[in-house]
Amino acid sequence: MDHDHNSVLQRLGATLRGKRKGLGLTLVEVANAAGLSAGFLSQAERGLVAPSLSSLRGLARALDLPLSWLLSQPEGSDRLTRQGERVHYGPDPSAFRYERISAAFPGHVLNGVLIHESPGHRSEPIRHEGEELFYVLQGELTVELGGRPQVLTAGDSLHFPSSELHSTWNHTTGETIILHVCTMAVFDDTHTAFGESAVTATAQAPFAALHRDMSAVVPIRLFTITALDRAAGLSRRLYTSHPADYPVTGTKPIGNDDWSRLVIGDKQTFVANRTADFAPYFPDHAQINALGCQSAVNIPVVDKGMAVATINLLDVENHFTPERVAALKALVAARTGEIVAAIEAATSQP
Repeated sequence: MDHDHNSVLQRLGATLRGKRKGLGLTLVEVANAAGLSAGFLSQAERGLVAPSLSSLRGLARALDLPLSWLLSQPEGSDRLTRQGERVHYGPDPSAFRYERISAAFPGHVLNGVLIHESPGHRSEPIRHEGEELFYVLQGELTVELGGRPQVLTAGDSLHFPSSELHSTWNHTTGETIILHVCTMAVFDDTHTAFGESAVTATAQAPFAALHRDMSAVVPIRLFTITALDRAAGLSRRLYTSHPADYPVTGTKPIGNDDWSRLVIGDKQTFVANRTADFAPYFPDHAQINALGCQSAVNIPVVDKGMAVATINLLDVENHFTPERVAALKALVAARTGEIVAAIEAATSQP
């Protein structure tokens, strides 16, 4: 890394650190909201590493900053781009650089770049919303997806949900060039609809307080809050106690099953004290079990006669006795106004 690039990373790190401290947030809070590790964020704040485009977008959202404050990018005004005419850019072009190939127009979903990775470069592990596709144009690339490394050579592709932890490594002695397409809004000119962006750490603060208070009443191994986006037919995760396994960008379809009729339609609490009782409604039940959880409670948050969100609590088998469920429901009822206000603030983020 030469002196000029080092200066850029030092300025970037100072911006990240200054904004985080100005908001009164910890490294862990910001890293969780951005889908990164606290260790990586600490290195970025000290100017020791160059965050990828996806990481910078996640950090910008977590800190409630325009992405342009962290990285200057070409505009997407041209639908046609030509080889040799595109700008090469990045926080540390000696390690990796981008060429923007996608345009910005109303309703567009795809965002694409060519990525030039220098020999030996490793990207940071990250997870976020949406999906993405790698296509290797030149060289070779190791992609670690969900803890499993896979080697891609020229002509190979990999398409996956971005909620899976992923990173890349140019394990060769030459430059690798990748076509990368994703649905994450990695350019400032992309405006997302409700729930498509990650929830900022500031917006998560009221949810973290609720998590703390509910855990003081009843021990909880896994705690999440999901908003009900009826227009899209999805429940969208706004807060999680386990950002690595259940990131805030996760979604689930709103079904037409007994669980949906009970919790969303009838606005009643769902209680299951065995895996067999919730497995028919939770397609991720194996992952839940892997976290040591075999019982679940889903408490609807009701506003103006309609369920707008659910508070989701999971723990070991037979954990949620009638007395514990009653105590948890009473706490949610007492805090409904605060919870609804926090949900509205989180889901109205640009």
